[in-house]
Amino acid sequence: MPTQPDDHPKTALWPSLAKYARSLCVIATVLHLAACSSPPKQNNLPREDVTLRDIHDPATPRHLPTVLDVQPDRLKTAVIARYHLPLYRSLDHIWSQTNQSAIPSVPRAMWAANGLRVSIISEHELNDFIDALPTPLGSFQTALSATEYPTPIRTSPRLRKPVVIDLTTPPYAINETRAKGGRLQLLAKLVHDGDSNSLQLTPHHYKTKSILRRQVDAVRAGQPGMPSPLQSALEGDIYKQLAVNIDLPEDKLLIIGLYWPWESQIKKAKDLAALKAYERKMRHAEQRHKQQAAGKSSTKVSSAQDINPNDIDPGPITSQADLPPDVTPPNLQNNLGRALFTGNYTKVPIQTILIVGLRDANPSVNTQYQSSASEAGK
Repeated sequence: MPTQPDDHPKTALWPSLAKYARSLCVIATVLHLAACSSPPKQNNLPREDVTLRDIHDPATPRHLPTVLDVQPDRLKTAVIARYHLPLYRSLDHIWSQTNQSAIPSVPRAMWAANGLRVSIISEHELNDFIDALPTPLGSFQTALSATEYPTPIRTSPRLRKPVVIDLTTPPYAINETRAKGGRLQLLAKLVHDGDSNSLQLTPHHYKTKSILRRQVDAVRAGQPGMPSPLQSALEGDIYKQLAVNIDLPEDKLLIIGLYWPWESQIKKAKDLAALKAYERKMRHAEQRHKQQAAGKSSTKVSSAQDINPNDIDPGPITSQADLPPDVTPPNLQNNLGRALFTGNYTKVPIQTILIVGLRDANPSVNTQYQSSASEAGK
């Protein structure tokens, strides 16, 4: 009987495809068993000695760096008192009682150009200095460790407007920059010179970096990995041109505040007050002379020309209320001093003064210093 031709030629391929699929499964099974049977890669250390320290990224150091290593004999306690005073008060007469000449003239002039003022007083002068201050709106005292690592002792609010930083070093050309965003800080660092201790003060513009920028800067510096918290606290610009070293033994105190001189305003106010007083005395003298000439008065009076305006004392001018109506306080520029040492306290404009003293690193601080600060705040 003749074989009938297949009406569906595709059905003849199924046995071949099934056989090919079985072959692939066998090959895959053999490869899997071979992979599973290969011995695992052994660690060089015994299993019981493997710790988390051995699991690390080869790109980072095996041991974490020491964050801060301070020798006991190189540690001091910085006692800082803050006094919030009314803003529109002249403190020129108070600063004149301090030893501003203890600060080198060039750094002192550079600080003044940025609205900052720093001076020294002896510890026995503290009570008189505090008594001469206007009545504080608030006073606070803190203590922190003073080490060889820069530490912020004053921080501004977040900057909303650019602040002009004058880095000009006399007698060289003008060098100014602007701090935008972030915060301004005043860093304090303990400097040892033999048996003496100095405090180095440096303005700092703190501005955080993005994670990407931190990693890029670390790679460029040859130190891959994330920076330590202390390194992150110094991100931004440190104005080393404005750094000043101040010798500060334990019997001395450092005064830091706003440089906002009222000299021209006070002089103008005194001149106006003296002029008005002089005019009143001239009128009174002329009137008395007329009375004497008419025989109504036998009292001899000096002529108006004999009155010296320099002999007239208009009284102290220490606040805006003491200024004549046509004399306004000096312009307060948007500089470091304004950013760091002015603000608002209980919705009242204020200026702040810092009093800083160094003590041995122990829990107790100078009781006289404490009591003086607390009594002034009452």
